[in-house]
Amino acid sequence: MALPASRVDDRTYDQLLAVLLKQLPVAEWRDHNPSDPGITLVELLAWLGEMTLYKMDRTSPEHRERYLDLVIDRPEPATVPVTFKLTPPRAVPATVKAGTLLATDFRNGARVIYETITDAVLVRAAAGADQTATVVAREWAEVTNERLGLSDGTPNQVFTLSGVGTTSHVLLDFVNVYGPPGPNPQVSVAGAPWNLKPFLRTEASYTGGGGAAQDFMVDQIENRIRFGDGLFGAVPPALSEIRCVRYQVVAENAALVREGELQHVLRLQVGSLTLAAGESLQITRQPDADGGGGFFGSGEARVAPALARFRHRDRLITADDFRTVLEVDFNQLETALKARAILPEPARIARATALMNRIAPGLYPRAGHVAIIVLREADWNVIVDPSVAVTTKQSAINLDITLEEKLRRFLDRRRLITTRLGFIAPTLVPLIVETSVVASTGRSLAEMDLAVRSALRDFFHLQTGHFDHRGWPFGRSVFPAEIYRLLEGIDGVDYVTQLLLNGSDGPVALADAELPVLQQVSVAVTRS
Repeated sequence: MALPASRVDDRTYDQLLAVLLKQLPVAEWRDHNPSDPGITLVELLAWLGEMTLYKMDRTSPEHRERYLDLVIDRPEPATVPVTFKLTPPRAVPATVKAGTLLATDFRNGARVIYETITDAVLVRAAAGADQTATVVAREWAEVTNERLGLSDGTPNQVFTLSGVGTTSHVLLDFVNVYGPPGPNPQVSVAGAPWNLKPFLRTEASYTGGGGAAQDFMVDQIENRIRFGDGLFGAVPPALSEIRCVRYQVVAENAALVREGELQHVLRLQVGSLTLAAGESLQITRQPDADGGGGFFGSGEARVAPALARFRHRDRLITADDFRTVLEVDFNQLETALKARAILPEPARIARATALMNRIAPGLYPRAGHVAIIVLREADWNVIVDPSVAVTTKQSAINLDITLEEKLRRFLDRRRLITTRLGFIAPTLVPLIVETSVVASTGRSLAEMDLAVRSALRDFFHLQTGHFDHRGWPFGRSVFPAEIYRLLEGIDGVDYVTQLLLNGSDGPVALADAELPVLQQVSVAVTRS
């Protein structure tokens, strides 16, 4: 019986050959005919590549899950930063241990529960200040003592976790450093605990060396527990009872809480502060939750999109990576959350750029830092209106702390681990343009005046301006030569006799995070 065909990678020989031929230096290698020995080697590599992909398409289920782990985002819990406040404040720091449970009010007979994942040490920043601390919490839903079945003594046994549900996934956590102790999930065979491993076909799970290798792995896509074949990972003895002692579940949209919904400290973890009479521990700040629902799907429904995302830029390495992820991916996520009624109003980014090895907000050199300039969506009618003050326009595009935190959390999973991010809004620099143009014979002077003003307004539009219609480049100085080119390209303009920018015939210099905003236009039109 032939192995079932799967499509881990669908590229063919012709597609691989086309990719390789595009890499050849055309100036140095002009003979691309099949008779060329070098082309023969390239064709051989394409053939070998196709054969390798053919073998990848016929892998064992265990290997297939391992390969998919490389390209599919594991289901992740929704997370949210929360700020604790101790009232009245103490003279010494107080600790809320990781694993403390927080909850919303009851909705339809149920409430959403989160757990803190790091210790919160509450301190006073200064005398007279509140005693606070901010930590990250993740959604919490636990299943305990689930009977999976009896072992039949055969290799590669698989057991389904029935408590997960159809729209949830088991949370995979190899090192759980706070209580209950141990990894997630925890499995016992005949009452004895076995070890969770990322993959069984490793030296650590090899039984031929005399080790017990009482190991199991988790197929997180299908929510199943998988045991070994006797060579890599032991086989549970026949008739042994298989139980999942405990595991946490990652829910879908229901776990995404909105701002301020986590209001109750449900249970303090052991080792946390003890509240004395008259003391209270409150949650004073909690923005919208992030993650979780954006990673969901089940089985084969996740494979095809994951392979498509594998070719999509996701790791933030170059400045263009940052720009693309913010302008495209972030906006798509916000739109999707709005469509699911998770967000009342999405935040949108009009444009963004990144300055590598620069620290915000000062933009002075600093290795390992990336300063990200973000132009948020605004009312562009207000921005282009010359009668509106520059200070009002600047306020419309400034970043508030909520948007900055949302951007930071969105990029945190994609950034390199050593990269530090900073966010700033562009600074608007007022621009005054005075010009005199000569119109062609027979053209209306009023019509040409309007055409010049309209062309200048469109050219300096923050989102769709400049020659490429992608907005004025951040930090690019305004050169008179570009304005001459613009104006003399207008139908009906013969030539420009005078052009002043901010009262000078020279360029208007801009710093890296500055953008010009057109505040005043004076146009004089004469006939030729």
